[in-house]
Amino acid sequence: MTGGCPSDHDLARRFEGELVADQAAALDEHARSCLHCQAVLGELKALTAAIAAAPPLPEVDLVAAVRQRAALPPRRRSVARLSWSGAAAAGALAAALALAVAVRGGRSDRVAAPQARGAPTSPDAWVRLRAYRALPDGRTVELTPGGHLGRGDGVLIAYDNLDPAPWPFVMVVGADRAGRAFWYYPALSRDGDDGRSVPARAGAAVELPDEVRHTLAPGPLRLFALFSRAPLSVREVERALAAAAPTARRLPIADGAQHSIEVMVDAD
Repeated sequence: MTGGCPSDHDLARRFEGELVADQAAALDEHARSCLHCQAVLGELKALTAAIAAAPPLPEVDLVAAVRQRAALPPRRRSVARLSWSGAAAAGALAAALALAVAVRGGRSDRVAAPQARGAPTSPDAWVRLRAYRALPDGRTVELTPGGHLGRGDGVLIAYDNLDPAPWPFVMVVGADRAGRAFWYYPALSRDGDDGRSVPARAGAAVELPDEVRHTLAPGPLRLFALFSRAPLSVREVERALAAAAPTARRLPIADGAQHSIEVMVDAD
């Protein structure tokens, strides 16, 4: 945040606890004396409370239904083991936050992404990575920023692709502080393997089908979801990883949208 009010996107990230400590402290200090930002945060709180109070949605295994209809063979364990109502509520919250921004800006006839004043909407505002830790007992736990992951744990991936012109391709890669890349989609296991982005679908909490497992080094691991109009190659992304700072939250890749989260890989 630099000068003036923070962007609506940063206010939403603060509300969801996605800002680092110094950014959150600076935003809180500003909001204490800014009626406008207090009003935005109040709207987000009210929307969240309204969604939480709504009747629960029935559990529906949409992935199984789609596979049955398409006569596809069953895949490995899926994020669908989570209650679908939880994923739907998350998507509803994202849509509600965007709607609140649109209404507050006097554009109640359309949904707009949070955006900085006087600047074009960031494509990153429309996408989100959702990663889940696959536990040995079959349960899945969503990995939030700073969450913990076992060295050999399986990881399941979902994403939000809510751009008005949805992104047609996505890749998911993890990188540790030593610059090593761990590929989740496409799922690669050997150095030197190449591959390209996988097709993406529009929607909230869209699941990628398979559990992916790597032997990870203890310490921070940042997971990147990379959305693009044309397929990216593994080697192209690995060059971007090599050029980025070890703590970078975004890779130097043009013409796309990104979201990343950092988790901690446990030693045991």
